[in-house]
Amino acid sequence: MLAEPRRALPTATIAGWTLALVATLGAGAAWAEPEPVRLSWVRGRGAEACPSADRVADDVARRLGRSPFSPRAPRSIDVLVTRTDAGYRAEIDVRSGEGALVGTRDLASDGPDCAALGAAAVLALALAIDPAAALAAPPPVAAIVPVAAQPPPLLVAPGPPPVALPPPASFAAPPPPSPASPGLGGSSVALRGGVGLGLVPQPSPGLGLVGAVGVTRSVAITAEGLFLPEVRASDGRFGFGLTAIAIGACVDVLHRDEIDLAACGAVWGGALHAVVYALIPDAPGDFAWAAVEIGPRLRVRLAPHVHAELGAHVFAPLVRRPFVVEGHADTVFRQSVIAAEPFLGLGANFR
Repeated sequence: MLAEPRRALPTATIAGWTLALVATLGAGAAWAEPEPVRLSWVRGRGAEACPSADRVADDVARRLGRSPFSPRAPRSIDVLVTRTDAGYRAEIDVRSGEGALVGTRDLASDGPDCAALGAAAVLALALAIDPAAALAAPPPVAAIVPVAAQPPPLLVAPGPPPVALPPPASFAAPPPPSPASPGLGGSSVALRGGVGLGLVPQPSPGLGLVGAVGVTRSVAITAEGLFLPEVRASDGRFGFGLTAIAIGACVDVLHRDEIDLAACGAVWGGALHAVVYALIPDAPGDFAWAAVEIGPRLRVRLAPHVHAELGAHVFAPLVRRPFVVEGHADTVFRQSVIAAEPFLGLGANFR
């Protein structure tokens, strides 16, 4: 595979590398009877100053002493010329008569115009079509920066020197694409365990189930249920528990294949359960409860489609009913202005 060089090279070395590169490009046809080919020469945005397809075809024909092109030829050579920050670039693809990609090569020029790249492309095309005819005349030396990380061996002498080209070699087949990483999906379902603080009289274990449906890459709609069992108040004669459901949304602030962090919010509604263990209750049972909630949620990928969760609900109750004993001034229980439930979870995620 070829890559952009990291530093400027001497002119002689640049010339030699260019000749070695284009010789390798034409090696696929070096030992076969020359066949006609179809040429596709496309100038991308910013490369309008490069030679036209007709000009390139004429230059190749002049170098070979004949026109090798036919619109009905089964074999084809496709060239895309583009403008880059450093200069100009040509991507050359050679295809067989069945349309399969036989090989590909890149040329790049750091010159102020496209003349150097055009000359190198003409030489590369001539060598790819008919190496023997292309090498019959000494090739021009163009100021082309090859994209090879490790150039093949060559011999260059001052003046009009003989150039030793490497033996023909077949095109390198393009590498297969790497498989996509099965990262964290936007939709998920998870079971959570936490601790309720300020929702009932004492810290209470909480159990939650949450589902999320991704509507964009970074936004998901959530639905959740929460259950806190009854725990006794400080005097032991009363107990309180909570059952609630919520609808909300989570917005990713950090999203990677292995980890994501989201800010979540929801509106909750449910019932606060009051239990009297002593005395005669006046109105025991369930009392309507509502709250708004925000909080962070962190997910870490453990395996494909499996993740762990860490986060917290921070509640602002909209209903804070005081519970009292008749004849006593003290309040038995009233929810905090701000309550919370930190949690850990395990879930499955989907795309």
